[in-house]
Amino acid sequence: MKGLKNVCIGIAVALSGVAMAQAAHSSPVQGSMSATYWLLSESDKDVNHDCCSVLTDLVLPQLGPDGLPVVNSKYVSNGYIQDVNSNGEITWWSPSENQNVTFLSSGRISLPYVNYAMFPPSGNDLNGLLTAEFQGAFTLSTASSITFTTGSDDDTFVYIDGQVVLCDGGVHAGDFIPVTSSILDAGTHDLTIFYADRQIIGASFELTPTSPGLSLDPTPEGSTLSLFGIGLLGIAFASRKVSVRRFGRSGIN
Repeated sequence: MKGLKNVCIGIAVALSGVAMAQAAHSSPVQGSMSATYWLLSESDKDVNHDCCSVLTDLVLPQLGPDGLPVVNSKYVSNGYIQDVNSNGEITWWSPSENQNVTFLSSGRISLPYVNYAMFPPSGNDLNGLLTAEFQGAFTLSTASSITFTTGSDDDTFVYIDGQVVLCDGGVHAGDFIPVTSSILDAGTHDLTIFYADRQIIGASFELTPTSPGLSLDPTPEGSTLSLFGIGLLGIAFASRKVSVRRFGRSGIN
């Protein structure tokens, strides 16, 4: 399966109580994606160091067995990444495996959207940094390429059908990249995006599908979860199933 080439996908998200995000692009809504948010402690050993660089080889080509990005072992050996589980997966999105991660909320984001203040509900990242996972699917009637404009500050890892199509890793300033994929097979494709803010100066995330007629649908999941009063600005929420592995230490069932 061929995927997006040289892609940086960001999804702009705003949480209620957060500094106001920039308005979305004026183009029509092009679907939505499921969204889950966590708080990564500012004392975590993987944050607030080694600025500023883009690391295009920070993760390996496939998601790990727990559905998380797998770190390139050289970044563990040199001490750059320390939050890893026994499978070599990065745990910035897993309270059950990282005591410095706390579950915040889940819901949906509408596309396109742009947020230049990807902060937790406190309105800044001085007392914790935001991480997020976004899931959706799109269907192609014939084999074709797709296009996005994307950007993030800091890490963004993008997967189609579990295969990495972008590694925009590292602590770095926000970027803005027009993307054209390679040819994808006809049929339905899963899109999974992991985002992490790891430096207290600045946080942004955006995604704008630009292919004519392309629309994403949130990946459906079964059970429901309270949103704890944290809402996306101007975006309708949906519930999301919670796994014990990803949320065990947050006390969420």
